[in-house]
Order: sequence, then C-alpha cells, then structure tokens
Amino acid sequence: MLIDLHTHTMHKSYDSAQSLEELIIEAKSLQLDAICLTEHDEFWNIERLVEISRYYEFLVLPGSEVNTDNGHFLTFGLEKYVFGMHKVSYLKDLVEDASGVLIGAHPYRRNYVNQRATDIPAMEMQISKTAHKEAYQICDALEVFNGRSDVEETRFSLKLSEYLGKPQVAGSDSHKPGDLGNVATRFHRRIRNLEDLIEELKAGRFTPIVIN
Repeated sequence: MLIDLHTHTMHKSYDSAQSLEELIIEAKSLQLDAICLTEHDEFWNIERLVEISRYYEFLVLPGSEVNTDNGHFLTFGLEKYVFGMHKVSYLKDLVEDASGVLIGAHPYRRNYVNQRATDIPAMEMQISKTAHKEAYQICDALEVFNGRSDVEETRFSLKLSEYLGKPQVAGSDSHKPGDLGNVATRFHRRIRNLEDLIEELKAGRFTPIVIN
C-alpha cells in the first residue's frame, strides 16, 4: 500500500491552503491508498475520520505534527495535545504510554546549513552533531524523503538515518493542492486502520519511495 504519512489541511493547520476534500480527491487521482493527517499540534477525532473514510471510500488516518524544542515530530497513536509536548522526552513518554509511534519529520530543519555539494566534511560534522541530540536517538524512525526538501537536505536526512540506524519513511508534507504525489511510503502489508499502521511502522515493514 502506498501511503502519504505527512499532510495538512486548512481545517486544523494555519499554514495550509487546501481542504480535506481537495486533499482526498487529489490523493485518489494519484492512486495513493491512504493519507495521514498530521496537523500542526492538532488532532482529528478518529471516529470522524472513520466516517470520512467511508464517505469517500478512501482511507484517512489520524496523526499530528508536534512542534518541539528540537524540531517537528510526527506522532501516531495520540488523541489530543497535552501541555509539555514541546519537550521531546515527554512527548516520547506519551507516545509509549499510548503504544504509538514517534517519527522525526524533515530532520534537516534547524540542524543543517546547506553547503556546497562538495563540502562533505561540513555535512558530516552537522550529521554527527544532530545524531547526538536525544530527540533523534529516541524517535522510532526518520522522514528521509520530504516533498518540500531539496537534494542536499534529502541527502542530510538519509545520511542521518543511516548514522543512527533508524528506519526511513517518506511524506509529501502537503500544504496546498499540487503538493501530493512526489514521495510516499510503501507498506508491504495491507493497512486498514490506525492500529494496522502503527503495527507496521513498529515492525519496519515499509519502504520510502520517490514517485517523481
């Protein structure tokens, strides 16, 4: 199954310019099998998304993109914002209590100053510095392909995940019509609901892919 793990809508993300309906219609046209709504510090009601999935005959799953002191992290399994989530260690505790998953989103942000492609030592130094941050050591996976990143930022994310030995995922980070369809995560087994998604993420049965 081909799933976009990182999307936003105008309903719950201040910087998005697309409705949920627009997002679903575009995802279906691109032959994605599901999308995850990861609004900024906001959460969709899971029962509501079950209803929406039935109405559109397309799987829409809940998550959130939480802003922390150490960057943005995708969460799956949490249902509401709790004061203190901006501390990654506390966020990780909440995720574990909920038997959920924590993923480092676009890890190059706040961590990588784009260098010339030939300046390998500078990148390696920044990778090492980032890898020693607790936030990236305790997350379950890293988003290595983000639809809004450039080649060097993607290379940083890939090398960071390899340095840490973390599983790799991909998400478009869609905020407006036209953002979908460049990257996604291919799951090796069928995903029917949030529980399935979390199980497969924990099991590592997925591959990040670049679509175009």
